[in-house]
Amino acid sequence: MFGDQLLQAVSLALLSCLEEDQCWPDWGEMNSLSLAAHTSQAALEAVASRILTRLRQPFRIGLIEVYTGCAIGISLAPRHGQDSESLIRTADTANV
Repeated sequence: MFGDQLLQAVSLALLSCLEEDQCWPDWGEMNSLSLAAHTSQAALEAVASRILTRLRQPFRIGLIEVYTGCAIGISLAPRHGQDSESLIRTADTANV
């Protein structure tokens, strides 16, 4: 129950950092993937900055404060790859 509440709080925080045309599908255990079409590197870096800033703040679940963190990698088509596999691999390599 506690873990579910934390995941829900983190999910809502992440969604609040995205632009209207972006989505955040689940991509397996401890991984996720944000998708944005027709955007610039600067716009993606701004979203990444908002996410990092938000996740540095604690989440309060009941009486407990939980600190989280994340790593973010960005890749852009066609510069970093033509298909989803190469784009994901490049973003994973760039993960900071």
